[in-house]
Amino acid sequence: MSDCCIAKAAAEVGRIRVRGMVVGISNLNGIFASVKGLDGDALRAEIVRQAAIYNYIPKESRQDYADGLVQAYQKWLD
Repeated sequence: MSDCCIAKAAAEVGRIRVRGMVVGISNLNGIFASVKGLDGDALRAEIVRQAAIYNYIPKESRQDYADGLVQAYQKWLD
């Protein structure tokens, strides 16, 4: 496997729920690690921004993805 960070991220796919559907998110653990310590609106904005680097997130669905990402992040912290 390549040492490229994008290739590594693609190999590390986690799953979240978005509007009740299971969605794969590349580099999920890396995203969670990078936002650790944030909360509230700052967390929602940054977690979606980070996820969009490695994943296609439709503009009209960003709030739904933020909900799913934050919920999964809270579980990851536990």
